[in-house]
Amino acid sequence: MIRCAKPEDMDQLHRLIKLWDEIKDTPQSALLEGIESQTVFCATTEQGEIVSFLQAAIGEKTWEINRLFTHPDQRGKGYGTALFNALASHLDKTGKSAIFITGKSNKGLQRIARKYGFVPDGAPKMGAPNMKMIRYPRKQTQSSPLPQEAALSL
Repeated sequence: MIRCAKPEDMDQLHRLIKLWDEIKDTPQSALLEGIESQTVFCATTEQGEIVSFLQAAIGEKTWEINRLFTHPDQRGKGYGTALFNALASHLDKTGKSAIFITGKSNKGLQRIARKYGFVPDGAPKMGAPNMKMIRYPRKQTQSSPLPQEAALSL
């Protein structure tokens, strides 16, 4: 299931973050701010365990995806793909674009991003460790909030 994270998810999300070396020292206050502004989305198992999450900063016309992480034991099971699918659907409904920055060597994540309409934004700079990708909405309709819960089959 894909849903917005709730304050009571803090402990599960923070345990997940501790597994990610680059952000393991993220203060809980930063995560709580994202939860309160409904910019943290999580994928859960049927038992309700959070195994993947996506965090974004929402601007007037563009979302910037800051983090996407899946528990190492749960990778390859479709959780990250389900998060991208829910995000792409929401972006199309709201007419917003999204920016996503990923490591140039993270080919798996780039493949998922491309599947949901993200394309490289400009030529990668020589020696730069990251790649910027952008996704434009596929259709523009009236504003629609991301559902609090959306069941997706994985």
